Amino acid sequence: LPEAPDPCAWSCEERGLLEGTPLSKQVISQRSLLRAEFDRVVPSIAKQISLEIAFDDLIWARGVHQSRCFPLELAEALSAGRGVTISNGGKQPPVLEWAPSAHKGGGRRGAGDRGGEGKACGAKESAALGDSTGCSTATPGTIAGTLGCMLPLLDMLQHEPGKRITWDASEGAMSFRYPTAVTSGAQLYNNYGPKDSGSMLLTYGFALEQNEMDKVEGLYLGCRGGGSGGGDGAALKAARLEALCEFEIEHRVREDGSLLIGPLSLGGEVDEDDEENGVLSTPLLQALGVIGMDDGDEAPQISLNELDLLGGTLEGRLADLAPSEEADLATLGSVPQSLTARRARYVAAYRGGQRRVLRAAIAQALAMAEGAGEEEVCAEEAELSVT
Repeated sequence: LPEAPDPCAWSCEERGLLEGTPLSKQVISQRSLLRAEFDRVVPSIAKQISLEIAFDDLIWARGVHQSRCFPLELAEALSAGRGVTISNGGKQPPVLEWAPSAHKGGGRRGAGDRGGEGKACGAKESAALGDSTGCSTATPGTIAGTLGCMLPLLDMLQHEPGKRITWDASEGAMSFRYPTAVTSGAQLYNNYGPKDSGSMLLTYGFALEQNEMDKVEGLYLGCRGGGSGGGDGAALKAARLEALCEFEIEHRVREDGSLLIGPLSLGGEVDEDDEENGVLSTPLLQALGVIGMDDGDEAPQISLNELDLLGGTLEGRLADLAPSEEADLATLGSVPQSLTARRARYVAAYRGGQRRVLRAAIAQALAMAEGAGEEEVCAEEAELSVT
């Protein structure tokens, strides 16, 4: 088993490689939460089992399980009178399909639908799986649904992006299949799912260069309410809130009455039917349009002010990535001689993906600005931040 598989279990020096990236904050936050849980639970159970448990041991075990677990449904199907198939490949999330139940009226529910009484299942049920190799997040209300299951030996298969694979499980048997022939002696690969480099690094401890799924997360838009106040200002604020709810964009009203919209993201999976949107996600463009509303009677619209604000903020985020791009390119061009050097290479690949997405977003914002009007909302009414 690997030493310290994910960044939460890395040494202090190795965690320092992430400094200046959004991932660094996530690792710090996760370690803080895990430390609090460790201090709450371990002292009481350590006495019962007469075993000394160190925090580093807990972090290591968590990382090993997190990076190697599979969907719980595979284990359930082995003892149930009903088969399950998990298909993965391309840019779409893995899909889980339960076969029809052998017991009328009492079949198990599909992933994400297991609460309460059973139901008759005359057809297959499909549901998207969660974000780990197989750690299903379909049943977040139960510990088992979060933890998934372990499959020794099979968890040694490495990741090949986009590889089409199928897992089948039924009573007493489980299989792992490729839809195409495999050359004798060739290495077998699993597919961990279409994930950006940040998710790969945080979950598995490695990242891919030139990952087309890369994205920048943690964008927040801020808007100072409805403008100058009074009836018109209240109407504008109400219209903005209504639009955000209609777009199903996360937001909240701050204590001073202003709106905080987000988190939003750039990049990631691009819908083939909406490729012209590029890396500027639809929710981000919709949120910019809400900021650009001038009164309560008009539809959301993006003005030159919002695009200038977005472009300037993304330029700042790009400049904040440290170390320098030249240093990262040098790291990627070198042959790692140690585990720490390999991890430095993964972090450099992650930062490279962040830069590519940010530059593509900046270019797109500039292109949009060429055709934008200049008469919508005052720039001082809006703010944009990245966390």
